[in-house]
Amino acid sequence: MSLLQGGRAAVLMTSMCLLGACGGGSDPAADAPAGAAAPTASTATDSAAAAPKAGRLQAYLGENVCEVLSPAQLQQAFGAPAEVTVQPSPSRHDTSCSYSWPRPDADARQQAMLQAMMQNASRAPGEKIQLDMRKLAGEYSVSVGLKQTEATADRFVPPKLSEAELEERIRLATEAANKRLTDEQRKLVGDSAGDMASSMIRKTNDRVVIEGIGDAAYWLPIMGGTLNVLEGDVQITITPMLAEDMDGDIEAAKRVYSLLGQ
Repeated sequence: MSLLQGGRAAVLMTSMCLLGACGGGSDPAADAPAGAAAPTASTATDSAAAAPKAGRLQAYLGENVCEVLSPAQLQQAFGAPAEVTVQPSPSRHDTSCSYSWPRPDADARQQAMLQAMMQNASRAPGEKIQLDMRKLAGEYSVSVGLKQTEATADRFVPPKLSEAELEERIRLATEAANKRLTDEQRKLVGDSAGDMASSMIRKTNDRVVIEGIGDAAYWLPIMGGTLNVLEGDVQITITPMLAEDMDGDIEAAKRVYSLLGQ
């Protein structure tokens, strides 16, 4: 990884952590809007009574994650070929499984990606553009992540932030990211650290509530987009690269969700 790539990774990771995406449970008091009353004994009792039930996907947590979706299901639903690459990806926070297979125009897309990356590399740090991976990726792919959660349906979808709250998150993310950067990375990244943090936090605030699946669900439009679903005490994340635009991938992710554990 280059110094510039490492700098960008530090900014992205710090922004995600400040947005609560680095794992760990959510603290109701910390998540409540400014001025909101702290949970009382009564509300705590109500929350305990409404604790999530064991999800039907419990059996697939951990080492069994790749059994939650089969290549045969992808072949039937998305026309995948007989051979689908299946790769488990355990992490500290959840376990996930990725599935991929080549696009018919993979060679042309690979050439287009190399050309776009070379053009981007020649741009100054503040002038680099985000590549549209849906148009450049040489393969179809989907990643399914599962983790146990104590979240409840009424608190699963994060509340939208006001402009003042957004600005404060961006300020904190920029400061924290700059502290993580080395001097060399800071020189290369320059002012783009704040721009990257701002872009990610604002996109995260543009989350879309998805009705009709699981106990609660929303689409997070960053890094291509991810469908987040709460089902019982299991949080499911589905990151698709199966369509030509985001709306198509939202529908594809919903279709993948319907196949899980079947």
